[in-house]
Amino acid sequence: FQQGKARSVNVSAVDFARWFQETGLGEKKLCDLWLKIDIEGAEYLLVPHLLRSRILCSMTKITIEWHDYKPWMGPEFEKPWMKRIHDSFLEDLAAACPGRHIVYEDWI
Repeated sequence: FQQGKARSVNVSAVDFARWFQETGLGEKKLCDLWLKIDIEGAEYLLVPHLLRSRILCSMTKITIEWHDYKPWMGPEFEKPWMKRIHDSFLEDLAAACPGRHIVYEDWI
């Protein structure tokens, strides 16, 4: 990478929920399982998927850096649907994982 010379690179994506299930991490007796999500705006697609799949219920701690309404992200990250996903996360997590105590940290 050279200053001022950005280029695109294609990379393969992994379905985290499927990978997590295939590896059996949720079934292992681990002390703690901490998921940190800092994926520059893609959390708005990933988090609803992880809630639906209930993968988040296997975690003991979840840290998410939300990229909505931050001045440096630009207007494409000022969408009301993004704010709804962010604002309802704890309620959605409780509904997806009833009875589970999961530590949540909003990374800023």
